[in-house]
Amino acid sequence: MSWLQPNPFEQQLFLDTAKRWPEIMDLARVLCLTTRIEPLLLRNARRRFVPQAGPEIESLLWFSPLVVARSSRHIIFHHGAARQLADQLRKSPEIGQVWDYTRLATRHWSPEERLERDLRYCALSGDQDGIRKGLRDILRRIKAEPNEAERIALARWVKRSLPVINNPGIQSEESLLLAQYASLALSDSGSWSQLGPPSVLPDWLAANLPAPLEQAQLGVNLHADVSRQVLVFKAPGQSTQQLTFPTPLPADIYVVPEGREGQWYTVGTDSRIEVRNRSPRLMLVTRDGRQYSLRSDFERVEGLRDAEERPSVTIYLCYVEADRGQAEQIQEWLETKKFDVELVQESGRPNLSKDGPKLWMIRLWTRNALKFWEGRKFPEEIELENSFILRTDPSEPPVSGAGGFSRVFDWSDWVRLEESSEAGQFLNQINKWLEQEKLYDEALGADSPAADEIDRLLKQINDPATEPPRRLEIGDRLAELGDPRSGVGVREIRIPVESGVAEKPQETAFSPEIQAYLDEINDIKTKPPRRLEIGDELARLGDPREGVGLDKNGLPDIDWVEIPAGKFIYQDGQTLELPTFYIARYPVTNAQFQAFVDAGGYQTRQPKGGLKRLFGFGEKPVQDFWQNLIRPEPQVSTWPEPNRPKTNVNWYEAVAFCRWLSAMRGFAIRLPDEREWEKAARGPKA
Repeated sequence: MSWLQPNPFEQQLFLDTAKRWPEIMDLARVLCLTTRIEPLLLRNARRRFVPQAGPEIESLLWFSPLVVARSSRHIIFHHGAARQLADQLRKSPEIGQVWDYTRLATRHWSPEERLERDLRYCALSGDQDGIRKGLRDILRRIKAEPNEAERIALARWVKRSLPVINNPGIQSEESLLLAQYASLALSDSGSWSQLGPPSVLPDWLAANLPAPLEQAQLGVNLHADVSRQVLVFKAPGQSTQQLTFPTPLPADIYVVPEGREGQWYTVGTDSRIEVRNRSPRLMLVTRDGRQYSLRSDFERVEGLRDAEERPSVTIYLCYVEADRGQAEQIQEWLETKKFDVELVQESGRPNLSKDGPKLWMIRLWTRNALKFWEGRKFPEEIELENSFILRTDPSEPPVSGAGGFSRVFDWSDWVRLEESSEAGQFLNQINKWLEQEKLYDEALGADSPAADEIDRLLKQINDPATEPPRRLEIGDRLAELGDPRSGVGVREIRIPVESGVAEKPQETAFSPEIQAYLDEINDIKTKPPRRLEIGDELARLGDPREGVGLDKNGLPDIDWVEIPAGKFIYQDGQTLELPTFYIARYPVTNAQFQAFVDAGGYQTRQPKGGLKRLFGFGEKPVQDFWQNLIRPEPQVSTWPEPNRPKTNVNWYEAVAFCRWLSAMRGFAIRLPDEREWEKAARGPKA
């Protein structure tokens, strides 16, 4: 179902009307499939579907609160009221008869009105193919229409109809093109048109746009501090960097941090956009697809607290003697990013005292480090909860005896430093790590009385002996001071996880055929041969299951499963321990791997129009996903169905796919090692 959701007012209005005038609800339900209700349509619907009611209910419905617009010729229901009526009708056996009557009674309407009526029914029944076909018809009409006034009228139709019929979770090419065309034709920057990333309109569609009313210009400056960036828009002439918009102000801009998904904003003179988790480059895309790239030098931010005034924090980079050169290079690079880094050589003994301020440690993990720590135990005297592992080669991560190393970051191409595809992610990891402890909180200094009080309160609430009433008091006080605990505030979630607390709501707005297949395949009694047949049928119809296809941005929709930290039985009885990690529930499917291929994954340069799928940056060379790998020619899978696992892929291709997906998602994704495979398959017990 993709009609507009009712707001609280419409929900209350619907309940109040049903309570005060229950006699009109059956008639209203019959009429909810129409975009407008004429007197004759109302009269004939009462006679056919509610014959026991008298003519007076027609007047009651005509003047009821369900109606949002009324004239002598027709009435229109509130969108939210129509949605609630349609939800009830969808479950009724009469829906087929009602739809047949609706089409027959409105056959005199204009083609645009009939199409809107049909698309609303397609949305109600989950017929996405029918919606796409209808939208393609509108695109063809826009292309063939010689009259500019008629094309503008079609753009108004799109603005009125698209929000009602468009499913936010299923963004088709047709809906994106129509939303972009209509917003440009009408110079309208409403939220109804912000469906996805903009691209350059095809020539055949752009040629039919009316002349713009005005092309506004704004200057833009990019400033950054340690954890965020701010875009400041100024009047033309107040900045050396100028943006040209295809519409008057206020105008839309699509902001894409490198390696992450973008977001729409509406801006004017003196607007400010704050981008959390800084990125080395931002792409700004106007409504007509023009791209502007801004690079951040991570210097102090105008209007924000000076980076030199933040609390002094030293990060200790621990290394073994054989890795001294590597550690020095990483230290030098981090210091260019305004971090205070001190090198500490591993000795096998506590080399830092835990007395005094908290220790913030990064342990460089390589084959040399693995060999050094073999047979040794990490010093327990150090507060390891403020540390993480930086792994720069495929060596096995630390297991038993590794203390509190729940954070492991892989940086396989560290030698490239600034040019590395993972450098930005590494900086984000450090910033997120430090930010969680409020080290850079503008309102709270590390040595302030409030900071001391927070430390005392956290120690109390972490003490198992603290009674529940006292815990509640502590929680309220932390809320006043700024609760630093992970999981209680609002943060961007980068990895989808299963919480284990509440079941994920299941999507039920599928066509009856698809829902029947889903019910059957979810039945444990269904035999494997039949499951294979169902999977192939779902592939033909459009498999909606999580983890087997693509998301709304055309990226692989991986269903991540959390594997908790802890011990497990390895191979023939050896007990090992691993930190928390996530693994895909299903193998990568043909459709998911094809997204990598279509995005230019086997190429050396990014294809034109790559922003739409890759969120890339013009015609620059793409990140080298094949560095130190042998790149083969892509092979055809054993089976063609999009929801079946991809076959005929070697190890190099799998690694390149993971590197690409890491860049697209903004967090590190790699192939699991042998121990991770075994723990995920075996579980905590033998």
